Amino acid sequence: MIIRTYKQELRRWASTDNTVFEVIATYNPNEEQDPWVKYRNVATGQEYTCRQEAFESRFSPLAD
Repeated sequence: MIIRTYKQELRRWASTDNTVFEVIATYNPNEEQDPWVKYRNVATGQEYTCRQEAFESRFSPLAD
């Protein structure tokens, strides 16, 4: 059985080329202690997922 826990977050992050992304959710697939992030490109609407640790190393948070 697969159980996913979603935590809604609407924070904005930027890449090194100043592309802005919006975090849609963070979750732990299969109840693992390795959180993942679902996020989208604000300009294009394209959605992505990756491990939270990788996400935080690639992007910088933006002040709202």
